[in-house]
Amino acid sequence: MWNLYSNPDSVAIKVNFETLRNCLSQSFSLFVSENNHGISIVGDEIKYLRLNPFDENLKRQSLNFSALKKDESYSHENEYRFLIISNNLEFRPQFFTIPINLEKLKLTILSHPKMEPWKFENLKELLKLTNLNIELIKSPIILK
Repeated sequence: MWNLYSNPDSVAIKVNFETLRNCLSQSFSLFVSENNHGISIVGDEIKYLRLNPFDENLKRQSLNFSALKKDESYSHENEYRFLIISNNLEFRPQFFTIPINLEKLKLTILSHPKMEPWKFENLKELLKLTNLNIELIKSPIILK
């Protein structure tokens, strides 16, 4: 994935899925209730299908949201996606802010295997400024 989606300045964020799901569930529930239940949040795994070129023999899908499907060529991503849905046609803000307690997530940031040492040190110093307990490690993956 480093070779496909990044450059030597990149980082990846690692978090335990169950911890993330619980934290997001709490934040999303609060967000929905604060908006008088005018918003719904749906989370699900992406369904990978042969979309390009479209397979005419593909049986009809029972997906409720087209945003939860993607071409099978991306199946290596194992993506999970969240949709925020306004239940009120007149309430359509351009963006939403959903507060999440980062301390509960116990984040680990992995730096690109080829990140320059001085950039890694800068990241370490920036993370100290957050006063959050976020671990920073260099990815152990050896790139060709």
